Parts: sequence; structure tokens; C-alpha cells
Amino acid sequence: KVFSFFGISNPAPVSRGNDVTEFIRHIRKGLPNIVITRLGQKIDVSEAELSLIFHISKRTLQRRRSSQLLNQEQTERAIEIARLYTRGEEVFTTIENFKNWMNTQVLALGRRKPKEFLDTSIGINLLMDELGRIEHGVYS
Repeated sequence: KVFSFFGISNPAPVSRGNDVTEFIRHIRKGLPNIVITRLGQKIDVSEAELSLIFHISKRTLQRRRSSQLLNQEQTERAIEIARLYTRGEEVFTTIENFKNWMNTQVLALGRRKPKEFLDTSIGINLLMDELGRIEHGVYS
């Protein structure tokens, strides 16, 4: 489900193994650069925001070939974000509802927009934890 979020089928799936080992395998190998473009379209963030999230200059982002592989850090960030949005869609019922939440100031996050936390793994984990609280009716 996470790979379909990018608009690609699970690249070279392994019949045995769980999701976590699959993610690790793909992180080590790298996903194609087109994943960043598709992710940006899917989550409605600008190219400037993508460059901040992935720690790549806007110019580098623009000149990369779509087939060029992302490095491990970039691949991991893309997978983490896809997992977050997939989970957010489950909690908020639709992707649109989740995207609205991502763009709303949240008291529990210091009145910051959740999408401001997409540039670090710890920030993404914080948002996953917040989704768990929302799912269980614990609003802070």
C-alpha cells in the first residue's frame, strides 16, 4: 500500500518477509527520483517545501533525472512520509481530511502545522504518535 502511494507497484517484491524488511531492502537499494515528484503531487506540497523536506536544493531537485535513484536518507524519508499519509488516511477516513489536518495549526504541536515536521524522522514519528492519540480519542 505504501508503494502504491507513490504511484508505483512494489518494486521487486519479496515473497517472504514482512513490511519492515521490505522497506529496509528498498531503502538500501534506493527508489527512483520520480517518487519525490509523485509524493509532492499526492500530498500537495510545493517544490520548495519538497526541497526542505528532503534536504535537497530546489535546483538539484529540478535537474535530477526521474530514473536516478534516491540515496538511502531520501528513500527512507519518502517511505516514512508515505507511511504517515497512508496511516493518516485511515485515521481521518479520507486523504483530503488528513491533508487538511496537516495544514492546520495543532495545539498539541505548539500551534504549528503538522506538515512542518516532515523534514525529520523524529518529527514524522511525532505525527504518527499524534495520529494514534486521535484514533483513540485522546486530543491534546
